[in-house]
Amino acid sequence: MAMKRFLVVIFILFLANASGDNPWKVTELSSPAGLGSGQPNLVVSAGKFYLSWLEKTGKDHAFKVSGWDGKSWSSPKVIVTGKPFFVNWADFPSLLPIATNGFAAHWLEKIGKDIYAYAVMTSFSSDAGNHWSRAIKVHSDASESEHGFASMMNLGNQKLGYVWLDGRNFKKQAHSMENEMSLVFATFEHGAFRNETVLDSRVCDCCQTDAGVTTEGMIVAYRDRSDAEIRDISYVRFVNGKWTSPRTLNPDNWKIAACPVNGPAVAARGKDVAIAWFTGAGEQGRTQIVFSKDSGATFGNPIRIDQGKPLGRIDAVWLNDRDVVVSWLENTKNGTEIRIRKISSDGQLSAPFTVADSSSARSSGFPRMAAAQDRLLIAWTFAGDPSRVRVMYLQP
Repeated sequence: MAMKRFLVVIFILFLANASGDNPWKVTELSSPAGLGSGQPNLVVSAGKFYLSWLEKTGKDHAFKVSGWDGKSWSSPKVIVTGKPFFVNWADFPSLLPIATNGFAAHWLEKIGKDIYAYAVMTSFSSDAGNHWSRAIKVHSDASESEHGFASMMNLGNQKLGYVWLDGRNFKKQAHSMENEMSLVFATFEHGAFRNETVLDSRVCDCCQTDAGVTTEGMIVAYRDRSDAEIRDISYVRFVNGKWTSPRTLNPDNWKIAACPVNGPAVAARGKDVAIAWFTGAGEQGRTQIVFSKDSGATFGNPIRIDQGKPLGRIDAVWLNDRDVVVSWLENTKNGTEIRIRKISSDGQLSAPFTVADSSSARSSGFPRMAAAQDRLLIAWTFAGDPSRVRVMYLQP
């Protein structure tokens, strides 16, 4: 029944496109991911799109990648397999383009008997994903605790930046309110991790981080956690050789004594930065975006994106020099939908558009996007039995 409903939605989208009312030209691509796949992510390198995902292989998983050149997918390559992966609906592996045909990859591996004891691992390829280096642990901490929700940045000159949530200060049972996660950063250069720095010693337990590189340096956004359990979005910047103190992006004042598993999305391009996020403050869910024209030194007022009943699970990418596209999940009377909306840097909003039917279940994961030259790919997990990664191609 779920598959039939998905096909009906795709057919409805086709009819809308044919009628001329649709602002996007939409094509569903044949997915390179097999049955039992999930946790997709997308990046662009040299105008080519790359999809990564986890896929079941018997009792184990494989972390795979495939490239799309605008016509077809390349044969999937295995980044790593045969490892004790920590597979989670919200904490997914990723790729980062680092040079011509070069990539860094990150994933999570279990490091202890406890279900929430896992480490952030990374590996590198210099030949478009055909071969990968030996895996390296990102953090110096070896405690059997949580390390995840990592983001990677290409800093140039063969230098990378990694930021992650670190549970080295966990001293009691997992998810106790007395436990604290930290936001930690390190660089990878000259074959080793260096400059490990705590950016914020108390942050939300399990919301995604995101990061970007501007003309003035790095910017990292995350969900913070005050002593009063206010869990609004904060950000830090690397300016003139040092990290700034955490600043609240917008005073939503969302008090919640639990992790909402809903991190922010950062899109950085030159001096332009957009940060989108979800808040449930005041028992009213909202997805919002703010823009900066000075590399994150200042931000404008929030612009609301959703249509009244959002679940969050946001992503954001620059479509071109003027427009950002934001994706999110929205509840409707007929279920849950993946929606996108284009927002210009001067605040103009396009009409919202439904990409596909989805689900509010955790197994549906977080839709991911990548864009290049007004072309947009969006990937998500179709939460069937078995699951499978789906991919849609859109042009304005």
